[in-house]
Amino acid sequence: MKIPSIYTKETLDQIVFDLSSLRLSYNPNDEKGFKQKLLTKFSSQSAAFFLEVLENVPFEDIPKILDEFEKFLGSLRVVTLVLAFAPRPEFIQEIHNRVSKIVPEACVLDIVVDGAVVGGFSIDFSGKFFDFTLAQDLIKRDLSEELKSCSP
Repeated sequence: MKIPSIYTKETLDQIVFDLSSLRLSYNPNDEKGFKQKLLTKFSSQSAAFFLEVLENVPFEDIPKILDEFEKFLGSLRVVTLVLAFAPRPEFIQEIHNRVSKIVPEACVLDIVVDGAVVGGFSIDFSGKFFDFTLAQDLIKRDLSEELKSCSP
């Protein structure tokens, strides 16, 4: 079974939701109807995802593959990433690739947008919190000396 990348918790949640509907659509006597429902009942993202997972899988093996796939989805670890802005898909993919090199298990990003971050980011994973935000840096710094040097 080939599993395409899932980068965000939002996508994971949608795939898990659609997976239960996909199971209900399976009828061992209606392969054509199953594929038609797959293409019309789900979002284009979910449909493309399921088509890739089920590629080259014999029709009668689909329930077993869906069970394995559901177990895999349940095993994904969630890494919370807090940013000051909503990231572009390319940025999400790049951050996911970097985090995946550090985190020993397969993971997805739960992206939280919080303007209070100002800049930078924070990461929360397995009870560990790392703060690389500009807001945190500003709190730690004593700006009084720097501001005095600016006064006439």
